[in-house]
This record gives sequence, C-alpha cells and structure tokens, in this order.
Amino acid sequence: MNIFDLKTIKTFPYKDRDKNVLFKSDGFKTRVIKLAENEEIPLCEMTDSVIFYVIEGEGEIVVNGEKNRIFTNNCIITEPAKISLKTKTGIKMLGIQIKAEK
Repeated sequence: MNIFDLKTIKTFPYKDRDKNVLFKSDGFKTRVIKLAENEEIPLCEMTDSVIFYVIEGEGEIVVNGEKNRIFTNNCIITEPAKISLKTKTGIKMLGIQIKAEK
C-alpha cells in the first residue's frame, strides 16, 4: 500500500514528468502533473484511458478537439484520445493512465 499527500507532494516540471510518477504497474500508471502559469502540454495521442483529477488551479483541456474549462476538484475521464492542456494561472492534477484490455 502507498499513501500520498497530493497537496504537498514534490513535483517536477513537465519536461521531467517521468520523475512525477507515483506508481506504475502492468495495468496502470499514476503521476502528478503540475504546470506553471502559461504552460501547456502539447497535443498527444493517448493509447490508454485516462482519469485526471484537478487538485488545484484551472485550465483548458482539449480531448479529440472538444474544449472544456477545468477547475479545482473536477474529475475528467476519457477513453483513448488526443489530449492537450494549457493553463493561464497554473494547475496541479493527478493523472491515471489505465491500459485498455486486449
């Protein structure tokens, strides 16, 4: 069992995102994502289902071309998709990738 305090956990910039992985197994991977003011995650094609939980902040997420504003305590769930994210004010999220069944 692992217990993480998501409010105080140390995070690294997006370019070092592999350091933000909290847990990884054959079926899923969990990481903290933190973007500073005016940062973004470029469009990426996710082959896994994804759950994002916004710990704090706000931003704009684009999933398969559909834009939505996201805020603290929002939970976003998507099947494999093309996803991008940007923020003007900063955002901290928990991201969970769940491998598709074969």
